[in-house]
Formats: sequence, C-alpha cells, structure tokens
Amino acid sequence: MADGAVAAARIRRTTAQRLAPAPGHASRGARVGTTDGGVEAARVYFPSPLLHRNHLIVAKTRRGKSTLLRHLAAGIMEGVAAGADDTALVVVDPHQDLAEAVLEAVPDELADRTVYLDFANRERPVGLNLLDVALFPDRDRTTEHVITILNRLWPANWGPRMEGALRASLSSLLEANTQLESEMQFTLLDVAPFLTDRDLRNDVLKQVQDPALQAWWRDNYNRAGRVLQQQTANPVTSKIGRFTVTEASRLVLGQARSTFDPRSVLRDGGVLVVNSAVGALGEGAASLVGATLLNLLGLLIEEQVALPPSQRRRVVGLVDESSTLGAVDYPRMLSELGKYGASFVLVTQSLSKLDAIDDNLAPTIFANSDGLTVFQVSAEDARQLMLELGGGIEVEDLVSLDDFTCYARWWDGRARPPAFSFRVDPPPATLPGRAQVIARRSAARYGRPRDAVVAEITRVLAERSPEKEPNRRGKKSVDELAGQADGPDDDTFAQADPATPQSADRTEPPESTDAGVPTTRKREAGQP
Repeated sequence: MADGAVAAARIRRTTAQRLAPAPGHASRGARVGTTDGGVEAARVYFPSPLLHRNHLIVAKTRRGKSTLLRHLAAGIMEGVAAGADDTALVVVDPHQDLAEAVLEAVPDELADRTVYLDFANRERPVGLNLLDVALFPDRDRTTEHVITILNRLWPANWGPRMEGALRASLSSLLEANTQLESEMQFTLLDVAPFLTDRDLRNDVLKQVQDPALQAWWRDNYNRAGRVLQQQTANPVTSKIGRFTVTEASRLVLGQARSTFDPRSVLRDGGVLVVNSAVGALGEGAASLVGATLLNLLGLLIEEQVALPPSQRRRVVGLVDESSTLGAVDYPRMLSELGKYGASFVLVTQSLSKLDAIDDNLAPTIFANSDGLTVFQVSAEDARQLMLELGGGIEVEDLVSLDDFTCYARWWDGRARPPAFSFRVDPPPATLPGRAQVIARRSAARYGRPRDAVVAEITRVLAERSPEKEPNRRGKKSVDELAGQADGPDDDTFAQADPATPQSADRTEPPESTDAGVPTTRKREAGQP
C-alpha cells in the first residue's frame, strides 16, 4: 500500500489536473476545443462576449496557442460572413505562418473584403510612411507616437538631447509634408539628411510656420558649431540609419506615400491580416511597422468617438507573439480603446518577455483583461499565473500540461467562473489556394513594383543627400551617416538641457538661415 501511495503521488506530480468547466460555461460562441475533465468530454466554445474584451494567452512555443488563434479568427469570420456579427478582424503575425493560415480560412463572402499586408514581399513592397499626413494628420500626436515607438526600441540608448533633436526633426518634416504633394512627402529616412544637410534643413524650415519650432532650431542647433551639431545628430542618425541601410526596411519606410489606408476595413467590417515580417525586416523595423499599424488602428478607432455607441464598429485584434512588438503602446491600447469598441487578444511565450519591455506591462495587461488562457509554461511563470487562474491550480499542473492542452479562466458576459482545462481542437478547415489568391490581389492593389520603388527612393536620397565637397564642413551623405552607426548612441558628449542655447561651445561660426536649393515641390492649389 505504501508503495502504491508513493506511485500515485508521483503520477499526480507529473500529470496536470483535469478540471471541468462550471455548468453552462463555455457552451456558446466560437468552437475551440473539447473538455478533458469530468465524466464525459464536451465541446468548448469561446464565449462571444469575451471576444469583445481583452484576453491574454501564455504558452511556450509550439504548444497550441497559434491553433487557438486560428479557431478564434475562423469563428469571427464565420459570424461576419453569416451576417450575425459586424466585427472587423485584425490579425498581426510577425512570422507569416499564422497570417497565411487565417487567409486559408476566409469564407467566400469575405474574400473581397480581406486585405493582406505582407511586409516580407520584396517584389511588390507595401509602403508605410510614418510621416504621411494623409494617414497621420495630427503633427504633435504623430511625433509623440513615433518617439514612443523608437524609445521602446532603444530604451538603454536614449537621452534628452537626442529626443529633443528627434522631436524637432519629426515635427518639422510633418509640417512641411502638409505643403507637399503626396509623392514628395518626407519620410522617417529623411531625418538623417535633415539633421546633417544645412541646405535641406533651411529649405524645409521655410515651410514651418510654428514660431516655437523655428526658435528651437535657431537657438539650439543653428547657433551651435559643427562639433556640437554632430554630437546632437549622431545618436539620431545612427539609429535611423539602420532603417536606411537595410534594403527591406528602406523599401517599406522610404516610400513617400503610404500605399494603403485601413479605414475601409474598419468601415466595412472586413479582415486585415498583417505579416510584420521579423525575418525579412529585422526585429527593429518589424516592431516599428507593427507598432505603427496598431497605433494607426487606434487613431482610427478613436475617430468613432463622434458616433453613438450603437454605430461604432467593433474591432477584434489578434496579436501573435505580442512581445516582439514591444514598441506598441499596449497600456493605452488595452485601457482606452475598449471605450470605442476595440478588444485585443495578446499572445506571449513568457511573462519575462513582457517584463523586458516594461516592468509594469504584465500587471497592466492582467488589470485590463477579462480572459486568461495558459498552455505549458516555465515554473517561474507558473508561480504567477496560478494566482491569476485560481481554482487550486499549482505550479506542477502548469509545467506538466500536454501539448494543445490548457487552462482557461474566461468571462462569459455575466461572471468569471473558476478555471477549467480543455484540449484545443485540430486546426479549422481551410480552402486550399485561398491565401495565394488574396495575397496576389492585395499585392497588386497595395504594393508597388520593386524597380519603381528602388528608383524612386534612390533618386530622393540622392537629391536630399548630395555628395559634398571634402572641404565643405558640417554636411554628410547618407552613406557617411550609415557609417556612424558605431558612434555614440546617447548624450555622452553633452547632457545640458536641450532647450539651452549652446553658442558658447561653438567651434565655428553659426549657420546662416539663407534658403538653400529647393528640393521639394509644394501642393498646387486645390490639391488634397
């Protein structure tokens, strides 16, 4: 008997508890799995009300979280196709597999309302200009969003002088863009030549009407000598230069006019699938793209504030590997956008990845989420998650879960019953070839021929960063800027208040503010 008791104890310690859901719980909504607790197995449905609340999924890689997302996407699309729901679905995937799987499940009724933005497509690159005033008309808000994104990308290499120069540059280029034809707008890549080319800077500043912005350049930059200007510019140009010298990111971020506008998806209740392409763009550029798209969606969702609540389009965002998009303003997204009809399902491999972004991010997500699903996790994560799940679940349970098996604690529209366990169903049915059809159509509509994009960006960079004579001081080409990537990334050289004039440290006469050779073209009267 003693040996039998020990054996039983060992089994309990290496096998996760099986918990049945409360009576009537998880019995309506999107079909996602089957219970593995209780006398008889029963189907498990993701409650429809929970789709419109924030939800967190935590799981080690290849444990079933992407399959669960596929079921959620399929359930939403089926409801919209049948006319039972008017939700707009947004899927953001950094690795392409989930994106293509969701596309394969798009019903016939939604095929024409589905958009696929594949940022890994180098033959017809999609254009995303972070300074496009057609998409981002509010100068100060756009500047703040870009700075927030970049700060989250490089938090350890950030300082007040760098932020001051970046903020003033973005604000100036955005204001100039309001006067330019859309095909001639400045982009994020123009920040580097703007800071280092006096003629270009003077030409842009002629179009800036804000006296405070003009004063900043006069007092903090133009009156400084070449050395101090270089010390101010280097931390900015070394970071922006990374997007310039990487071809994949250059072809996306360097297009003057963004090639898509997600308003139609939100307006018509369609499907937007995004491959943010970490493998093609690199982690920094992919995070920049993903964060910009989610922030843009946030701005568009907030535009619904003028509509009565009954007329606001509901939006569900499924964000796989959310921690790879660390530049997203998740706290604002989760806490504020729900007021306007948006909800998000976030996925992470571990809580430590969220902590790496911000120590307060995980607590913020828990505080703003009504659903939690946990597959097999590390012991460290299990110690925190068992408290969130409750119901007597222990560390041994969470680290011993079988693949595609999870614990769930879900709000069902009335209450949040104790956690239960279930096994995720095999992937939903797909329509072979559907993904390729949608991808080709979206690429033709929202992408541009590679050769045309390369020629345009090469021409613009050459015009805005012309080669300088060796004896002309204070002006560098983009190639030279890219070579500064190993230079100082912070405010090592000068920690003074960036609003303080630096004329006392000049090593040469201040710049003239005479107009340089025009490199931009203004909008004609009556043009948008």
